[in-house]
Amino acid sequence: MNIRYITKLKLVSAVLTASLLVGICANMAKAGMIAVNRESANEHGEMVARIKRDKASYSTVLGDICDRNDDLIMNSNDVIVKSSNEYDNAYTYVLGNIHFDTPGILNTQYDVLTDTSYSEDYDKGTGIRLTIDDTLQKSIYSMIEGKRKAVVVMEKESGRILAMVSSYEEPFSLSGNPSYEQLESYSKASQPVWLNEALNCYPSGSVMKVMTSAAAIDSGKGDFTVNDYGSVSFNGKTISDSYVADGSLVDILTAFIKSSNVYFSSIAVELGNEIMKDYVNRFLLNGRIVTDFGIINNRSLLKKKKNNDFAIGTFGYGQGGEFSTVTLCMIVQGALTGKIWQPHIISGTFCYDEDGEMEDLTETEEKVLSENIVSQETCKAVEQLMKASAEDKGLAEDVGVKSGTAEITLGNGIEGNRATMVGISQDKYIIAISEISEGTLYGSSHKELMRNITDLLREY
Repeated sequence: MNIRYITKLKLVSAVLTASLLVGICANMAKAGMIAVNRESANEHGEMVARIKRDKASYSTVLGDICDRNDDLIMNSNDVIVKSSNEYDNAYTYVLGNIHFDTPGILNTQYDVLTDTSYSEDYDKGTGIRLTIDDTLQKSIYSMIEGKRKAVVVMEKESGRILAMVSSYEEPFSLSGNPSYEQLESYSKASQPVWLNEALNCYPSGSVMKVMTSAAAIDSGKGDFTVNDYGSVSFNGKTISDSYVADGSLVDILTAFIKSSNVYFSSIAVELGNEIMKDYVNRFLLNGRIVTDFGIINNRSLLKKKKNNDFAIGTFGYGQGGEFSTVTLCMIVQGALTGKIWQPHIISGTFCYDEDGEMEDLTETEEKVLSENIVSQETCKAVEQLMKASAEDKGLAEDVGVKSGTAEITLGNGIEGNRATMVGISQDKYIIAISEISEGTLYGSSHKELMRNITDLLREY
C-alpha cells in the first residue's frame, strides 16, 4: 500500500455529532426515556435539513467503508447519496442509514464520506477504515441476533473497538432502500428499535464491583471483611444479597465470586463519600464522552457534594447510575491497566490511486482520557479476582469475568432486568455483554456467549 502522507484524522466536529445525538434523544424523549431541550432539537433539525439539501443537489459517490483488514463493508461505487447503501445487517447500528437519519457512521461522518478533495479522476468521497474486524463482527451478530443484546470487544491497551454489535428482539434492517411504510413505522415506534444498545445507558449491575474492588484495594482496604447476614441497612433503607447468606465472615475474594451486595455496599461506605467520588471521576463515570460513533452519557448517582451512606452503598454494588456497554469495557480497562483510552471505531481514512489501490490519508491518534487511575499492583489484584470468578464459572484459564444483574424500568413503566458480563481474554481483549429483558435474567446466563467469544478471539 502506497502511504503518501499521514495527517490528523478529519472527522465531523463534536458539535455535529452532538447535534445528531440530540436528535436521537428527542425521539427517545417521546418514548419517555430521556428529556431534551428545544434549542438542541432545533440545532439537530437544522443539521438534518442541510444534509437533505446536499442529498437533493449533489451526485457525489460516498466513500467506501472497510474493516481493519481492508475488507470492504460498504462498497458505494456507482451509488449516489440519493440511492441505497447496502451492507450486512451486523452493521445496522454501526453505519446507520442516511435516508432514515439514524445514528451511525453514514451520518456522523457524512462530511468525510462526501469529501472529494482527494479524488483524482471522479467525484467519489473519502473512504473510512474501521477498527472493527469484519469476521468477528458478523460472528458475534449471528450469536445474538433476535435478542435485545449488545456486545463490545475492545483492545485492552488502546481505544480500538474490534466489534460493536447491537441487536433487538424484533430485528429491523436499516440497510438498503427502506419503503415509506417502514419509515413511518420507524418514526412512530414507541420503543425505537433502531437505538444502539451498545450506547444506551442503564444500571450496570454487579460488574461495577470491578471498579469498587479497584478503589478498595488501591485505597489500602483490600483486607476489609464483613459478616454477611444477607442484608445491610443504611439510612433506614436495606440492601440485600441475591443469595442466602449465613453470617460468615466474607473477604474481597469470596465477595467478588459470590457477588455479595452486602460486602460491596459496606466497603463503599467504609471508603466514604470523598474517596468514592474521586474514583468515580477517575473512571469517567460522570458526564459525557464524545466518540467518533456517538456520545456516551454516563450518569452516576454520586454527583452531590455530600451523598448519604445508602447512595454510596447503592453505587458500590452496582445499582447507582446508568452506563453504556462501551462504558463497561472502559471500567475494566481502567481497573486492569490504570488508564482509559478514548474509544473509537475509525482507524483512519483512505482514497484510491490511479491504479485503484487503497492509499492511506489519515490515521486516528490514540488518546488517553484518564491515567494513574489505580496502581499496577491494584491492576494485578483485580485481574486475579476476575480470573477467580471465571474459574468458578468453568471458563478458560486465560479468561477473567464479572457478571451482574440490575433492576431497570423499561418504557411504559414495565419492570425489567439488565443482565451484564464483562471479561478479559488472553490479557489482550476486553469484552462487555449486555442484555435487556422484561423478565428475570441474570448476568451469569452470558457464560456460554462469553466462552464462544473468547474462543473466537483466540483465532486472532
